[in-house]
Amino acid sequence: VVVVVEATEATPLLKMRPLSPIPPGAIFLNNDSSHSIVCESSFISNILTSKSHLILDANGGSTYSNQIGAFSMFPNDMTVYYNPDSLANLVSLGDVIDLYRVTLDSNDANTFYVHTGGTVI
Repeated sequence: VVVVVEATEATPLLKMRPLSPIPPGAIFLNNDSSHSIVCESSFISNILTSKSHLILDANGGSTYSNQIGAFSMFPNDMTVYYNPDSLANLVSLGDVIDLYRVTLDSNDANTFYVHTGGTVI
């Protein structure tokens, strides 16, 4: 199950993804991903080169990253990998659950809600 979570503010498209059906600013909360990786720099701060690297295999192929940063959509920044050549912003449900309460409302279009203290995303 992949759920699209729209960004709360307009996100400029910093890199064109040719022929991509994925809209700029879309974030996929993925319950099958072991790692989080983003492709839009507007969602990440403090980008650093990591001593380790990630090779993420998925249906769309493999992607590589040796850059990490703080995913700035949530109040408690979580560390994610960054690769501007990735096809989508994929956030691991496991990573999010480690920091926040997450609920699923099956009556509301099967929507995941992330409870970030005073705000629900």
